[in-house]
Amino acid sequence: MPAVAIFTDYRCPFSRAMIAQLTELGAHVIEYPISILGSRDLAKAVICAPDRAKAMRDAYGRVPLPAGNCDTAGLDQNEAFADAHGITEVPVMVRSDGTVMRGYVDPDRLADWLDTAPQ
Repeated sequence: MPAVAIFTDYRCPFSRAMIAQLTELGAHVIEYPISILGSRDLAKAVICAPDRAKAMRDAYGRVPLPAGNCDTAGLDQNEAFADAHGITEVPVMVRSDGTVMRGYVDPDRLADWLDTAPQ
């Protein structure tokens, strides 16, 4: 199963759905949060949380998180990359071979997209 980088926003239900589907299909998921829906403070809270995986689930589940206070240079880099490459919506998935898929896709189409990745 290929690695998949996914640009997400914690306020986007489609980002949440695609993370869940990719995980369920066994993909190695690398999430790159960007704050295009006014979610910069939420992304900072996730990045600064002691348990980022739990904070990510809480953020997608609309569970309040304490304010983040740490180095968020990685978030700045994610957003700069997204700006430089015209990523203006989420989710955007990039397969390990560089193939891009934008937006929500149903599980069958996602599975086909993953299965066609070069090995």
